[in-house]
Amino acid sequence: MASLIADELDHVTLLYSSRSHKRTRRDDDESDEGFRQGRQRRVRVESPEHATSSNCGNCGIAGHSARDCIKVGRNGWMDGACPKCNSAHHFYDNCRHRDKAEDLDYLFWYRQNKGPIKSSINIGKLLQTVVGHDPKYKENRIIAAPYSPKFARQIQRDDGWDRWDYPHLGNPEREAATRKYEPQFYGQTLGELALSLYHPGWQPNVEDVDPSQDGQTPTVPQLQHQRHLGMPGGGDAPIALTAAALATLPGNNTKADDDVSSSMVTVYSPARNATVRAIAKRRRARAKKNEGQPSRLDESMRTFCNNCGDDSHEGDTCLLPCGYCGEATKHSGDSCERKAEACVCESFPSHTRNECDKKCRYCPYLNKNAASHSCMNCQVICHYCLSKDHSMRTCPKFQGPQREARSECAECEQMHLASFCIMKFCPVRSCQDPLHCKAHCPFYGWDKALDQRLEAAGLDEHSCGWQKFWVDAEGDPAGKRVMLFCNNGRHPQVKAEELTTRRKMWVDDVIKHPSERRSLECATCNTAQEMDEMVVTDAI
Repeated sequence: MASLIADELDHVTLLYSSRSHKRTRRDDDESDEGFRQGRQRRVRVESPEHATSSNCGNCGIAGHSARDCIKVGRNGWMDGACPKCNSAHHFYDNCRHRDKAEDLDYLFWYRQNKGPIKSSINIGKLLQTVVGHDPKYKENRIIAAPYSPKFARQIQRDDGWDRWDYPHLGNPEREAATRKYEPQFYGQTLGELALSLYHPGWQPNVEDVDPSQDGQTPTVPQLQHQRHLGMPGGGDAPIALTAAALATLPGNNTKADDDVSSSMVTVYSPARNATVRAIAKRRRARAKKNEGQPSRLDESMRTFCNNCGDDSHEGDTCLLPCGYCGEATKHSGDSCERKAEACVCESFPSHTRNECDKKCRYCPYLNKNAASHSCMNCQVICHYCLSKDHSMRTCPKFQGPQREARSECAECEQMHLASFCIMKFCPVRSCQDPLHCKAHCPFYGWDKALDQRLEAAGLDEHSCGWQKFWVDAEGDPAGKRVMLFCNNGRHPQVKAEELTTRRKMWVDDVIKHPSERRSLECATCNTAQEMDEMVVTDAI
């Protein structure tokens, strides 16, 4: 219990210390032109690329940033700061500086043999988009995967986190070669990892863990002719190849060759280690021999039905009608000739676009007395393009010869109608135009009028510290509503409108006393912070 409290207080202290950083003035805010126009000088936080803090936003130690930090929270995720901008104020998913083209870099490339970043993004899906299309991500290449949350907890429990000296900062492959490998991912190619990691990322329910039940840390069998140098236990320690050892292996020279010419770092990777490939081949052969028996490898190598998405069988044995057109004839999945006509309301809708009967959730959300009707026949909004001047039935982007090709939502990478996208929906329940809202922050419902007050006072605008999810709402005609979860996912969820008064008071306080400590929006986080300050005061 004492260690649990210490971990919680450490997390809160980090949030507090990060908020206390002094803000710096940008050069462009001091231009003569700005003053000639009567513009007030504005204090703002520097961009990630020009951050002045030399300390990690996750662990507080100098010399590295949250992007590379090995420390994980009680849940096994790196949850103390955003890996992009090193800030403890928000999730990576909500970072205003986030570039989706960099998602794979921050969530996979820089997390080799390290705990996973706290993000709801599906890493396996990201890999599927690049494997075979990017020279850096060849299908048969072997790259160390991020740890699973449980394995990250076990490694931190056994080895700690504060003694790691980040010997190859900025060179994740080389650094990964000096760290322990997780057995279930060891030796897997990128093509295999795309399947093993194909699952939702962080969700609120993963916070409900008991680290004391994690058990013994699994290890990779020791390669007899490889001895790790400098690790306690010598030859008996789990495999962890040093850079020096890698340089002597077949094909592991330090000159990048054609297939990795776009790599961000010089190549020091087990990808060219013939021994590692041989081990991986033997493991797959052993798994095939033991087919039908449950094993860790079988679980990580599971496949999904291309007709219904289930992982208990493959497409050629699926008993359901075609997952695209809905016909019960002898075809399914990718062999469907009408696949292009399939609806976009689900990944496997089993109906075409003109047959969609998905119920409208938007109208009951705005008006609990609204009559039940389908999205296709909704007269309030087009559920496909969100226009208000036509219905989905007559939408040229959804129906007809000029219709758009079937694709996942660009905002959240899920297959659904635009009106069901959590990223497009305003979190404030009372908002009368939740899909076109300009009055609130789309991430967690902050009133933008408050930002205008902060700007007028020469202060920086708000920083998103929450993540939103659809939650089943019993008794609500819409069936679901948006709820907010703070950076500590174990704390109670809240409604955006419950924070309205607290936010106004916070802005008043910031403007009157800009140099004092700020309270946190999450009441539980704030209480824990106050307790932490009391402990520090008593100690002094």
